[in-house]
Amino acid sequence: MTISIKSKLLIIFGLLTLNNVQASDYSFQVKVEGSGQPMILIPGLSSHGSVWNDTVAKYKDNYQTHVVTLPGFAGVAPMDLSSGFLVPIKEELLNYIENNNLKDPILIGHSLGGFMAMLMAIDKPDGFGKIIIVDSAPFFSALQNPMATVETAKAMADMTRKQMQGQSKERLAASLDMMLPAMILDKQNIEIAKNWGLNSDGPTVGLAMYELMTTDLRDKIAVIESPVMLLGAWVAYKNYGATHESVESNYSNQYSKVKDFQIHLTDVGQHFIMWDDADFYFNKLNNFLK
Repeated sequence: MTISIKSKLLIIFGLLTLNNVQASDYSFQVKVEGSGQPMILIPGLSSHGSVWNDTVAKYKDNYQTHVVTLPGFAGVAPMDLSSGFLVPIKEELLNYIENNNLKDPILIGHSLGGFMAMLMAIDKPDGFGKIIIVDSAPFFSALQNPMATVETAKAMADMTRKQMQGQSKERLAASLDMMLPAMILDKQNIEIAKNWGLNSDGPTVGLAMYELMTTDLRDKIAVIESPVMLLGAWVAYKNYGATHESVESNYSNQYSKVKDFQIHLTDVGQHFIMWDDADFYFNKLNNFLK
């Protein structure tokens, strides 16, 4: 098939327009690669979009990947937080999809990114091809305490926010040294994530965590029409009494109102499943995306 010069110019203009929209109209950063059905990848708290590098390499020949790095995380400039964090970002992401005419995009979100995927799908219940959530939940506070409510979570959430907002770099580094080995297996990846955390904006991280801890989506996700797959982790918590069965039950209860839902737990990986247990991760994604 011969493509006219006019058609080539239109294609080039379209690509330039897409890149200009990403750079100037949104508070987050986006890197676009590949071609095919759109796939939007959203990282977690304090994480950079490069956490999805292996996923992009795997799928960019068949999907057009849109890798997001959220404002205030991993060196990206923070946004105005006067209207909150999660809801304004959700609106920006939905606008990005609409403005770039992305049809039936697949959403993949890790941790906070998985929560963001749920927020987006609640607003657009049939707007996504499929949704893949990596170790996230509709109500974070109920993962530790299944009896938690938004009201009971507020005190702890407020304390967490103030701690994150006021930490010195030295204290933050010490905190990351304690937390990350329970979230990531590989030492090199721990250092990568630590660097992202040290280059994240404290007020943004604190507010994002507060909103995660005090927002309950368990009833609201009932409207989602898209198929949803959760990849969960449990082994990091076995020393605290958790089992594969107890964690699976907790997650399943939280997602019980999603119409088309499946859950798979890794017995190897910790929170960063895409890094820790790549064989499990890609096997489940391949089967779900078929």
